Amino acid sequence: MTLAAGDWIPRRIHRLIIQGGLGAVLLAGCSSLATPETPGGRSGGREATARKDSTAGLQPGMTPDEVRQLLGKPARVRPVKTPEGPVEVWSYQRRLDTRYENVPSRMVERQIQDPLTGVITRIQEQTNSQQEVTVWEEVELIWLDGRLVSWRRREMEESNYR
Repeated sequence: MTLAAGDWIPRRIHRLIIQGGLGAVLLAGCSSLATPETPGGRSGGREATARKDSTAGLQPGMTPDEVRQLLGKPARVRPVKTPEGPVEVWSYQRRLDTRYENVPSRMVERQIQDPLTGVITRIQEQTNSQQEVTVWEEVELIWLDGRLVSWRRREMEESNYR
């Protein structure tokens, strides 16, 4: 089967390619996304809720040079064999946001003394730990005969406790 520039890969093949690539990322874990940050990609605060969709300028039939001008060099390029023939998959990852949250971590028992009566009592007090939450964007592009035919974008969150 030969597809012309701008034709879409059949859904079944597209799903196999994407699932294979996403499965590898999931097996490796989000912590393995050690791709350098795109300049300006880190917003640094909770207020950054509206993010720029890096796939907004993509169109079926684009050339590799046009895509590189829009998105830069891909983090990974891999060939994939399909029943309809070989395709190439470009992967991009970038950090969109990093924020810090206080989350409950444990309960601690303390003694307190009532300042009026002098009675000592024990209380349970919650303590918090700081959690760093990083939001990553992953984009996979599918190429056939040197033309962009399809893509997929998703966001992932990674949490680390400090």
